[in-house]
Amino acid sequence: MDIRRRYTRKVINQTFFSLLKKRDIDKVTVSEICKECNINRSTFYRNYHDIYDIVDQFFQEITTEILKSFSSDDLSMDQKFTLVFSKLYEHKDSFMLLKKKGLLKRLNSPIFNATNHAFGNNFSSSEWYFLFYGFSGLIKYWFDQDMNVSVSEMSKISMNLFSKFISSK
Repeated sequence: MDIRRRYTRKVINQTFFSLLKKRDIDKVTVSEICKECNINRSTFYRNYHDIYDIVDQFFQEITTEILKSFSSDDLSMDQKFTLVFSKLYEHKDSFMLLKKKGLLKRLNSPIFNATNHAFGNNFSSSEWYFLFYGFSGLIKYWFDQDMNVSVSEMSKISMNLFSKFISSK
């Protein structure tokens, strides 16, 4: 993605989140974003399908960042948990706003893909689903706590539960 497009997407995102602080997502319009960003509607639609796509791509970008960090084969499971919670925490304000607006459920699909990558093919389908729903449940718990539990504590909880699961296999 070229520099201009990255800049345009950044401005659209900032404007979207700024508007979302003031009202619900169904009251935020593409026209309003375009006006605030001083861009044409065609520029908006070159980057996003609709308003909800901004949220979906925000989640996807964070997930992609996490997966890129996982590319190192020498990361322990504990390091992977820490990395996930750290990356999510970097965007705490955005996540808390999306929670307040009821938009966190859109995060399930990117987490599903990231969990698959993190745990690999070492588990049966039923075990993998158990891991996914357990880990996504921990993330939901953390969001419900307004992300006030520390990254290290959440990583420790995740690793303890994962270790218990592995030892019972």
